[in-house]
Amino acid sequence: DEALEMFERSHKVPNQRKKDHATYYYNRSRCFENKNMWDSCIVAIRKSLAYHDSTDFEARGKLYRRLYKAEKHLNHLDHACLYVDSAMKFTDKSLAERQRDDLKNVTERYQQEKYESDLRLQRTHWLVVLLAVIVVFASLFVGQMFRNKQKMIGLQRRMEALNLRVVREEQVKKQASTKAMEHTANQADTTDPVPALQG
Repeated sequence: DEALEMFERSHKVPNQRKKDHATYYYNRSRCFENKNMWDSCIVAIRKSLAYHDSTDFEARGKLYRRLYKAEKHLNHLDHACLYVDSAMKFTDKSLAERQRDDLKNVTERYQQEKYESDLRLQRTHWLVVLLAVIVVFASLFVGQMFRNKQKMIGLQRRMEALNLRVVREEQVKKQASTKAMEHTANQADTTDPVPALQG
């Protein structure tokens, strides 16, 4: 009873949409079903069906099952048989629609996961390429450093050899100069004999 009163108050709100009317009568039919007020339940169900969207198979399947139950309790078995057929038809459509939605969701999820996987693979590929480029440049840099070092070592050795040669040449010049001076001194001694003393 409280639920019915609450639904009545909510239904009096102005500017109701078609969907709001459908929900209102749907909920009223549930209340009447729980109270075993089958005539009122049937009236509410028919109004809800009138307002419900024809493509809302799930809601229509539930309403026709409720209508079947109400007609069965009122011993309107012919009507009950018709409504159970309608209930099964809309339930089958609802299940097929749900399966399509599930398949669509699975497909979309697969596509999203594939996109993310491809994106991760592409990032990994570019990272590998970047690392390869870095390794190549590093090896070139190290090779150039090694070659420069070898050149510096070669230049140092040549400088050392040149310095050694200069030192040796200076020593040879000094020795030659010393020998020349000695030779000159020796010649002077032999060409200028001491004069004989007269007595």
